[in-house]
Amino acid sequence: MAQQKRWATGMLEIFICKHCPIISSLFRKLTLRQCLAYMWIINWGLQPVFEVCYACLLAYCIITNSNFLPQDLGIRIPIAFFAIYKVYTVCEYLAAGLSVREWWNNQRMSRITSMNAGFCAFLSVLLKLLRISETVFDVTKKDLPPTGNVLDDKDAGRYTFDESVVFLPGATILLLQLTAMVIKL
Repeated sequence: MAQQKRWATGMLEIFICKHCPIISSLFRKLTLRQCLAYMWIINWGLQPVFEVCYACLLAYCIITNSNFLPQDLGIRIPIAFFAIYKVYTVCEYLAAGLSVREWWNNQRMSRITSMNAGFCAFLSVLLKLLRISETVFDVTKKDLPPTGNVLDDKDAGRYTFDESVVFLPGATILLLQLTAMVIKL
């Protein structure tokens, strides 16, 4: 998670600095194709904002008893594209010799990583942009075995999440959705 946060922070810092691909394509010698390729990668840091909003939308719709998808037939086309893409990714996993369970775990972990580490990175870059704080390099703690022999310890190299705030956005969204479900029961 710490590495994902560092990557997302770096991408967002490039997006808001003077070396942004949009500015480089307008005022320097960066072609449109190069700009689009860079933006494809750099916009990865902006994805968590939309995912958090989308995750909060479910709780909002449950509480207000409303729908966020249109009720007409036009919604079937994007849903069909989405379903076809998901079936395609499952087929890719199966062709690589992986299971559907591994695909499902990867889907869940990508949501968890994006909503936790990515959103924390967005908040840290936002605070840096507002000049409230500076970007801090997070060092990942690792536990060492009590004996000092790393080879004998089965948990060697596991990460410790003592006071990490990385999981706070995901836990908050989970509590928000559980609260919405309890309110509607």
